Amino acid sequence: MKKIYSLILSIVLLFTLNLPITNAASDATPPVIEEVKILTPVVKPGGKVKIQIKVSDDVSGTKNVSFLFYSPNKNNHISAFLYINEYEELSNTYIFESEELSRYAEFGDWNLAMIKATDYAGNEKGMHSHIDIEFMKDLYFTVDSNAPDEDIDVNDGFTAWESKDNVDLNKEFTISFNADIDISTILEKNIYVKDQTGNSVPLLFIIDRDTNLQASSVTITPVGSYRPGSTYTLYVKDIISRSGKVLNENVKMKFSTIK
Repeated sequence: MKKIYSLILSIVLLFTLNLPITNAASDATPPVIEEVKILTPVVKPGGKVKIQIKVSDDVSGTKNVSFLFYSPNKNNHISAFLYINEYEELSNTYIFESEELSRYAEFGDWNLAMIKATDYAGNEKGMHSHIDIEFMKDLYFTVDSNAPDEDIDVNDGFTAWESKDNVDLNKEFTISFNADIDISTILEKNIYVKDQTGNSVPLLFIIDRDTNLQASSVTITPVGSYRPGSTYTLYVKDIISRSGKVLNENVKMKFSTIK
């Protein structure tokens, strides 16, 4: 398949995007948690749990989601938190990771005890294992020393580019397109970077543009810098050409920074 995107280095005009929360005041209902999947059913002590959730909100959009798992004896727990940062994104599926398990984590089944989703108006939806029994009965992972080492390959609708290592902490990535795009449609939900726990990284957008708001490339750079020795993923999705068509390939690229 012909690549729609390529990465190059360029120096171009700087501008930032600020998105107002326009509908939060009129939002009176909490988000809806539609589906949850545990993508790493078996995890080694010291490992992380990968979770997929589909969540929607009727007006302002989902702001964050949190999980809590309890160990088999319920004396220990592990949590996961996703800050979505997509105003008025009313329905989407997200994949993120928990914090690291202890290297001495208890063996056996760790059950999901709680899920909570919050929207931009402050409405919360909580689900609990002792109340929402049917929904949460099969949501657990198993701690086992024989768990596989390799990372899970998740089909999340993105074509994966080859990963990059030893990336500079202030690295600029430029995404080039094989057609002019309408830069007024480039938002933080179209081009974004997430860290290894699923949190969004604040970015500056650098646009090589002409007077009619068209461009063939977009450069991003972090606000501040990336953390040393950390892993991130760059996502590009739902880009609109100047003719109004959505480009037909969404892509992602994992990269790790210098230590």
